[in-house]
Amino acid sequence: MNIKLKAGQILGPYTKPPLESATYSPPYVIPKGEPGKFRLIHDLRKPKGTLVNDIFPDSLKSTQYSRVMDVAKFL
Repeated sequence: MNIKLKAGQILGPYTKPPLESATYSPPYVIPKGEPGKFRLIHDLRKPKGTLVNDIFPDSLKSTQYSRVMDVAKFL
């Protein structure tokens, strides 16, 4: 059994969506650096047309990091 499922961190699998009005992102399994090890991820960019992140305005979808010189001036 999946360790996250066993720990109650995730639910499923479902034969049909448990909530009709919810938006779901499909889970994927990607390989880790160690052979035979995998990571479960949820791609919040899918499915097309009903993206989980579509509820956020574009202004909140980007990140701008501070430059070292900006931090030095602030200090």
